[in-house]
Amino acid sequence: MWAAVCNLCLPMWFFSCICWFSNYKNVLKSFYDSINMGKMPKEGMKNKTVASKFRLIILGSISISVILSSIVISAVLLNQFSRNTHEKDMLHIKGIAGTVKGLLDQAFTLNHMLSINPMIIQTVLSADPDWEKRVQQYNIGKNTGLQISDNSGFPLLLEIQKTYPFSELFFVQDSNGDQTARSFGPLGHRGERWWFRKMISNANRPFISKSYYSMTGNKPVSSVFHEIQSDGRFIGVMGMDINFEILQSLVQDYLKTGDLSAIVIDNTGVIIAHPEKQKLQEIYNLSDLTRNVLVKDVKGDVIQNNTGHHHTSAVKLNWSDKVPGIVSQVLNGKHGYVDDVILEGVNTTLYYEPVPITVHQGDIGNYGVIMIRDHTSLRSTKFWLCVFVFLFSGSSTLILYLLFQSQFRKIILAPLQKLTVSMKRIDPSDPKDVKLDTHDEFMVLAETYNQMRRKLESTGRDLSLLNEELEKRVADRTKEMEGANMRLQKDMSARECMEKALRESEDRYRKTFEAAPDAIIIIRMRDGEYLDVNDAFCRLTGFSKEEIIGRRTSDIDIIGDSADRDIFEKTIQKEKEVGSLEIKCKKKDGTLLSVLVSARSLMYGDDECLITIFTDITERKQIEAALRESEEKYRLLTENANDAIFIVQDGKILFPNPKANELGRYLGGRPESSSYFDYIHPNDRSKIIERHLKRISGETLPEICTFRLVADSGKELWAELNDVFITWGGRPAILSFLRDITNQKKLEIQMEKAERMDAIGTLAGGIAHNFNNLLMGIQGNLSLILMDEESSKKDYDELKSIERCIENGANLTKQLLGFARGGKYMVKPIDPNEIVQETSKMFGQSKKEIKIHGSFEKKIWTIEADKSQIELVLLNIYVNAAQAMETGGDIYLSTENVFLSSDAVSPGISTGRYIKISIADTGPGINEKILDKIFEPFFTTKEVGKGTGLGLASAFGIVKNHGGFIDVKSVKGEGARFDIYLPATDEADLSEEAPVEEVATGTETILVIDDEDVIVDVCQSILKKLGYQVIVARGGKVGIEVYNREKDKISLVILDIIMPDMEGGRVFDAIREVNPEAKVLLASGCSINDQASHILKKGGSGFIQKPFKIKQLSSLIRDIIGRK
Repeated sequence: MWAAVCNLCLPMWFFSCICWFSNYKNVLKSFYDSINMGKMPKEGMKNKTVASKFRLIILGSISISVILSSIVISAVLLNQFSRNTHEKDMLHIKGIAGTVKGLLDQAFTLNHMLSINPMIIQTVLSADPDWEKRVQQYNIGKNTGLQISDNSGFPLLLEIQKTYPFSELFFVQDSNGDQTARSFGPLGHRGERWWFRKMISNANRPFISKSYYSMTGNKPVSSVFHEIQSDGRFIGVMGMDINFEILQSLVQDYLKTGDLSAIVIDNTGVIIAHPEKQKLQEIYNLSDLTRNVLVKDVKGDVIQNNTGHHHTSAVKLNWSDKVPGIVSQVLNGKHGYVDDVILEGVNTTLYYEPVPITVHQGDIGNYGVIMIRDHTSLRSTKFWLCVFVFLFSGSSTLILYLLFQSQFRKIILAPLQKLTVSMKRIDPSDPKDVKLDTHDEFMVLAETYNQMRRKLESTGRDLSLLNEELEKRVADRTKEMEGANMRLQKDMSARECMEKALRESEDRYRKTFEAAPDAIIIIRMRDGEYLDVNDAFCRLTGFSKEEIIGRRTSDIDIIGDSADRDIFEKTIQKEKEVGSLEIKCKKKDGTLLSVLVSARSLMYGDDECLITIFTDITERKQIEAALRESEEKYRLLTENANDAIFIVQDGKILFPNPKANELGRYLGGRPESSSYFDYIHPNDRSKIIERHLKRISGETLPEICTFRLVADSGKELWAELNDVFITWGGRPAILSFLRDITNQKKLEIQMEKAERMDAIGTLAGGIAHNFNNLLMGIQGNLSLILMDEESSKKDYDELKSIERCIENGANLTKQLLGFARGGKYMVKPIDPNEIVQETSKMFGQSKKEIKIHGSFEKKIWTIEADKSQIELVLLNIYVNAAQAMETGGDIYLSTENVFLSSDAVSPGISTGRYIKISIADTGPGINEKILDKIFEPFFTTKEVGKGTGLGLASAFGIVKNHGGFIDVKSVKGEGARFDIYLPATDEADLSEEAPVEEVATGTETILVIDDEDVIVDVCQSILKKLGYQVIVARGGKVGIEVYNREKDKISLVILDIIMPDMEGGRVFDAIREVNPEAKVLLASGCSINDQASHILKKGGSGFIQKPFKIKQLSSLIRDIIGRK
């Protein structure tokens, strides 16, 4: 700011200096003398010489240069001064922060050393539990006043406090917060103080507290706390109050300057060290710019709450709003400085530096040092610095100006004055040259003036001679022009008569030209310029007359096609005219129009021109094109339609499209020569004839009609008919649209069959489940009887016969479950070649009259399947083939890797990798009429008692449940071929473990949950026989209640999946909520369906199929209980 003020005043100061040092009157006199050296003409520069102007320019240039340099020098010096000041102050505050950090670290370390001192530990351990006795013992020989003396407090603490002046007070508490020793003052209870509770809640970790007001020292202090331990056990707290007055003395001793001061704040922003003690007493909090005045009671004593804090009243500080932001920065570990901060009306710069400390967990871990720089002295220094720069600059300017003035008079003014005097003495009547002997630019200027004067005198004489010659020529030319003017007046009279006749002719031509409906243009043939166009041409092309007239055909060519232009030009050149030539005309916007053009050459003035007439035929051409396009669209539609389209009139088929011809040829006739009704199936013919007659008579009928067509070969096709009444050739007819829906009908039949099979499968699955439960009761009791040695010896053969009957019944239910698409028990990766070879070998040993041939893919893919169920599928098909070849024959087996695309599969079948197992026989084949029924349950062609009709049905269900399908092909008399498709997998083949033959026993507790009484009873008996403790629950809800009550002793739960009150999946989830590690064995009369698989994926321990044998159950139980 001071630099700007001085720079503005500098020009005035310069002028004052010049007037003073150069004698004001002499300066003015020389100034006016230089102006009046040579008086210039009045119209020139009045009273201003070149010298005076030049002086002003030089003076201005020097002044501007000095001003700019002064500003730059001042700015550089002030900036350098500010940077030096900031750098020095930053070094100061880092030194202060180091001092504060050293003091706090020393206090922290000192308190820690005391907390592990044996004398301090012994003081806590030996303190009398009785408080009054402890105080009595402590007061003996000690001065317990609030002032420190030689016999105050605990000797060790007293000696250390004297040694370290920054220590305000030392105190020792036991684990209850009751003091056992102090450096001075009486003992007290400190268990309710905030710092003691924080020490206990923070796992006895040491920390430096935030500042608080000490009643002992009547000042804000901060305390250090460490735990006291004995044999690793917490026995008390060692505490120390830090004297911040010592801290302030250290800070001020470090600075030793009047314009710098420093304050220290704790980790909450409260001032703990300040030059003014009053600010310490009032607890200035810079985080929210408040000072906390202690609240006192009526007696004048400070009020303290039960937590050790003092009541205060907050008063707002008159400090800058920037201060809380600075406090936040420094408490978060950042350092720096902020300029122009107003503190109590004084402009200052604040420098801040963090001081890391050890604090209570959750508090801010930094104290802060803030150094205050008063700007008053800095402003004074900057002002005198600017004054010095400007005095130096002014002196330099004055010296430069005086030097310039002296040289200017000597070099410029003196020669110029001589030249001016010489030029004034020149006489025009007696011209003489100007002479100067200065031998410089002024001498050259005088010589140049002499040459210019001589050239002007010569030029004046030449101009006088030319002027006389010009006046003579003007007189001769005037006489010639007067004669020509008389002749021109006679010619103008004759021309007026001719122009009148021409205007009348032009008017008749113009009216005819403009009124013509067709576009007319006139073109000059030699250069192609448009001479005239009528309004019709403007309407046709979109050009205005101003845009077209005067332009050439090379600029605007209205013939849009180059071929048309060639024909037009050749015809004109050859015949001199064109009549009704169809061409394309191009409009202004580029649109092409179809026109008929006629042209003829004629003389237009003195030029040969071409008059051309255009007749617009665009609309007519568009109508013709639209008609052709409509006909083409109809032709394309009918020829490419997937429906047969034709007209029926008088029972004959007219105009059949390609699809209708194709359908007619397939049916064995020719549509053009056949009767429409001959193609219709006899059973549907009368219905279609009746519909045809009603449609002809105009009755309202349903839009769609479905019926059958029959070919000469007898093959039937399903068709869908949509027809409308039309008039053709003046007589009634029917336009028919016929669509082949044979494939759609087949799909509908397949869907109906699939739905019927699903319904039957559901019924079969329910029957199999209930039947397995009954067999389980028989099998379980039979197993118990067989385990009884005496009864098994006596009735062994009869019992084994019953067991075989049970096995046969179980196999029958397996076939039912297989058909019901529940036939997967234990799914794992298996080798298709291996299972085909094993089953064919086993079957071949029982059917010696059948020859089995094999052709197997070497690198066959693996499938994920239940091996026993796939074996059942293959054996059922082998048996079916053998029964068809009663006198013997051949069976051909093959395996193959195949990939099925979307074109090769039926709806509902996924695309991808499959393995195909083919089984072909040489039997009589399957009748085509029953081919669609062979997979239905209980369908058989055998006599009663010789077949169940479940073999192929169960094979169908098992394969479908494995994600595959069976394709059957048969030709009467050539045998049948079954192709089994099963999805391939990337999993490796897993070998089976050998079955366990021994009965395994145990002593654990097992919970059986089932809704069937017979199942519960027989399982209970079997498990007890095996040595287990058994708890039974008849239903899912009861099972959950029992498990909640007895969960600690239950090792295994055997859970039925299908129960009426609560299905097994929900029971499993409830058990796992109680015990996520619970072991649950699933048991069901059904195979592993989606529900069982879902439970197993969620952590079920295993699955067993009813009816099961005692060895199978015992082995599985031991395996599950033995798992970790």
